[in-house]
Amino acid sequence: MDMLEYVRPVVVFMLDATLGITHRDMTLLEEINRLALPIIFVLNKADLLTEKQIKTVMDSTQKMMDFAKYIPLIPMSALTGK
Repeated sequence: MDMLEYVRPVVVFMLDATLGITHRDMTLLEEINRLALPIIFVLNKADLLTEKQIKTVMDSTQKMMDFAKYIPLIPMSALTGK
């Protein structure tokens, strides 16, 4: 068998952490989840928030994604690379 037969796409879903999760984001996430695609959820612009604000955004995002509690949430900054 060809190795490409085992390749599945992985969705890296990037959200602006300063704006939080929107209805459009939720619609896209539900569709990705329905397709059973692996997801990595990135909260970008974390460098603009305090640690407490990041925790608040992560907690509220996790609550809104009750259909997919298993999705990892990763705060990051594309600007700083952190």
